[in-house]
Amino acid sequence: MLYSLFSTPVLLSLLGLAAVPVLIHLINMMRHRRVKWAAMDFLLVSYKKHRNWVWLKQLLLLLMRVAAILFVVMMLAGVGCRDDQFASLFGGRTTHHYVLLDDSFSMSERVGGAFAFDRALQVVKSVALQSREAEGRQRFTLIRFSRAAASADEETAAPLAAKSEENANPKIEESAKVAGGNEAARVADVHAEYIDTEFDARLEEITRTFEPSQLAVGPAPALSLVRQLLDDAGDENRIVYVVSDFRANEWSNPAEPKKHLQALADTKAEVHLVTCVNQDQPNLAITDLSPANETRAAGVPLFVNVSVKNFGRSTAHNVQVKMRSIFFDDPAGAAPGEAPRQVTDLPPVLIEEIAPGDTAVGRMQVYFPKSGRHAVEAELPADPVAVDNLRYAVIDFPAAERILLVDGDPERRNEFYLTSVFQPGSRANTGVVVDSQSAPFLNNIATELLEEYKAVFLCDVPRLDAPAIENLETYVKNGGGVAIYAGPNVNLQAYNGTMHRDGEGFFPVPLEKVGYLVAPLEQAEPDMQVEDHPVFAPLLGERNPLLRLVNVHQYLQAPAAWRPDPASGARIVARLRDHFPLVVEKSFGKGRVMAILTTAAPMWNNWAVGPSFVVVNLKLQSHLAASGRENISYPVGTELPVILAADRYRREVSFVAPGADPEIPVVFVKPAAAEKENDPLITASLGGSSLSQFHETARAGVYEAWPLTSEGTPDVRRFAVNVAPEEGRLERLGTREILAELEPLTPQVRDWQEHDVGTLDFLGLGGFRWSRYLFYVLVGLLLGEQLMAYATSYHPPRGNGG
Repeated sequence: MLYSLFSTPVLLSLLGLAAVPVLIHLINMMRHRRVKWAAMDFLLVSYKKHRNWVWLKQLLLLLMRVAAILFVVMMLAGVGCRDDQFASLFGGRTTHHYVLLDDSFSMSERVGGAFAFDRALQVVKSVALQSREAEGRQRFTLIRFSRAAASADEETAAPLAAKSEENANPKIEESAKVAGGNEAARVADVHAEYIDTEFDARLEEITRTFEPSQLAVGPAPALSLVRQLLDDAGDENRIVYVVSDFRANEWSNPAEPKKHLQALADTKAEVHLVTCVNQDQPNLAITDLSPANETRAAGVPLFVNVSVKNFGRSTAHNVQVKMRSIFFDDPAGAAPGEAPRQVTDLPPVLIEEIAPGDTAVGRMQVYFPKSGRHAVEAELPADPVAVDNLRYAVIDFPAAERILLVDGDPERRNEFYLTSVFQPGSRANTGVVVDSQSAPFLNNIATELLEEYKAVFLCDVPRLDAPAIENLETYVKNGGGVAIYAGPNVNLQAYNGTMHRDGEGFFPVPLEKVGYLVAPLEQAEPDMQVEDHPVFAPLLGERNPLLRLVNVHQYLQAPAAWRPDPASGARIVARLRDHFPLVVEKSFGKGRVMAILTTAAPMWNNWAVGPSFVVVNLKLQSHLAASGRENISYPVGTELPVILAADRYRREVSFVAPGADPEIPVVFVKPAAAEKENDPLITASLGGSSLSQFHETARAGVYEAWPLTSEGTPDVRRFAVNVAPEEGRLERLGTREILAELEPLTPQVRDWQEHDVGTLDFLGLGGFRWSRYLFYVLVGLLLGEQLMAYATSYHPPRGNGG
């Protein structure tokens, strides 16, 4: 309680004033003279009779005067006051209010006609208002979670650089600290401003444009930043307010926030956690919107899957998801953001039931007549959080997917049947174009040219040269897919020695000999027995007759004792009736290889003349090409990079971002530059983790980049930017749960409504206002001193003038 008194040297020296009444009393006693007078004997008798009472009154008077001086000094020191209101005049401490405002998108939850974020803003304004009414100097700092998160990378850059070079230059560490302090001041919406009579108007102007962000950010970056501010602050009282919805996502097992809160407690700062949500509400969110792993080409229908998660505690029934396709036409001649487009409302996807915590998947077929990067949008009905009800996908539809086919059969029979599957004629469009080449073509092809093929089919190829094997293995490792059909021309020794290599190569299975499958007297079971796999999904089921139509006579047989090693990435996808492998798949790098140990043409089987051959090979091509298809969804606030060839594009790129009004996009112009001198590539980007850029991609939607070729032709790129769906989990923690998670810390947990009571208790300034009571006691002491002084002094009777 006396800390402020003893921490101020000026006030400590004033304690000597308490001795002044004693000195005056002693001086007065020294002024008395002894005079012999006979009449005094009578008076001495009377004095001795009343001496104790007189001394008591004089002692009380002296003590009251000493106490009055002590109380004046204590009031100046602000004893018992958190804000040092009087001591500030003599170099005492100020009270600094640090308010950390949660603006993650869960704060956009609608509660009783208002948003949780509106409640949070009300708390911020109440803290400022009641601080202004408090006695003494008050300062105010306001930091939003989103701005603290955006500056996190920059904030740590200077200290890391200083740490690595501090031995070489001792001044670097100090420079890093200064840079960190400047960064903190730049991040804060309000930084260390004094609260005066005009502060409310300034705060209202600053917060007028505040709204919940679409980011999923927790409290850790903001707590880390305020911890840095406290380390750099001077001698002051610190009160930190965390105004949030305290969702289970961030506050269940909150290791990082707890570490920062402990650091704040170590600085003697008071911590107040202010909750803005009183109850849990059900919420549905679209967690994924992506195309199926099927052929993507202009003029070919494509299924798009939409996933919806139920974050509530009760089952959701008959959930309708609105679907829209956005077709973008040729942008030639259009300005950025003005490309012609056509929005089509598709039939809604109906999901009958979603249990609590479960995710249900529906699908809708989309169709785009021309090639290009087109978009699909899904939307849920309105619920407490609107942001996670929308999701976007950008799908690249080329004119066709090219595959490379190499047939080792002299009569090219395999080529004929596979080409008939992928290019059946003008009446049907599979979206696949076949490029037939001979085996030597693989020896000298450049990697980037080979990667233009979505899949490679090798049919009855006798052997491959070392350069071809190297090119194919690089192709598969980078995400390509290869299908290898067997045949009578295959050299078993070459396949085992150069392509399988005891499991180290890309061919998935060792080969022993040509096997023969004898036809049974009674066809009790089909020759081909398939596993649950995307390629054979249409053929699964006991009643499916297509498999029973397939008869296999010959195949390349694996050793009887061979079993795929799980560590090698190989698995048996289909077996023959005699249990030998027929189709074996192997994951190799980012891609995959599938070996079909019989012929594609009807030489060792009758498969190619049946309908299942068409179905399986279309699925096989889609499956192999899946790894090479891009399906990227960027999170809100991330960087959108565009990498261009320096010799083909101009050095400036326009980016188009969704605006607050969907009909009015925002255009940013960014430079395209090389990372180093003579680099053949240049890069332009929108958004990023820095404070000055994160807002550029802070809204979900479809973004566009408009790089211009050297001739001025736009090469439009599109990006789907979406919110993090887990932020839509609205489960919150109550006061007891929060305190239990933060043990042994004991911050004050308050409800947002408690600030309405109009007391300074909400601010942590409550309790008795001791300075006021000291003043009342001082007034009483001075009045008592006057009365006591009058009682102890001599007053001649009135009217006896003699």
